[in-house]
Amino acid sequence: MVKIKICGLTNLDDALNAANAGADYLGFIFAESKRRISESECLNILKSLRPRNFNKDIEIVGVFMDQSVDYIKSIDDKCDFDLIQLHGRENTRDYRRLLNKPIIRRVVDFCAIEEYSLAEFLLFDKSVDCGVIIEIERLRELNISEWNPPLYAGM
Repeated sequence: MVKIKICGLTNLDDALNAANAGADYLGFIFAESKRRISESECLNILKSLRPRNFNKDIEIVGVFMDQSVDYIKSIDDKCDFDLIQLHGRENTRDYRRLLNKPIIRRVVDFCAIEEYSLAEFLLFDKSVDCGVIIEIERLRELNISEWNPPLYAGM
């Protein structure tokens, strides 16, 4: 089954359009990005989204990159994300244990794939601007199908 995650949402109209179009996950970026959202803006969007009845459950994702657990927790305490996406070089084991939330883990180093597998989902991002190129042959060698369904971005 294909799942859709729309990331980088910065306003209520876009979030509602994504939800109404059938997105399974809505992502809000708190890392340095042109689509970065403030905590208060995200909270206002979520206050409007959460009482609405969509045709299916939509999960809310907070996206972070190389930020401290304390910083992530402070935002999550207010926004109450369903999942946390780690997009940098964070230690998956420590962040998962300390955040006590399901983790989406962007693969940035194939040598660390076993550690990343502690996350609920692996994210393979082909975005050249992130410096990550998916090595399809390497994925086949890793037999990632034994883990939770992978997520792909920048394809």
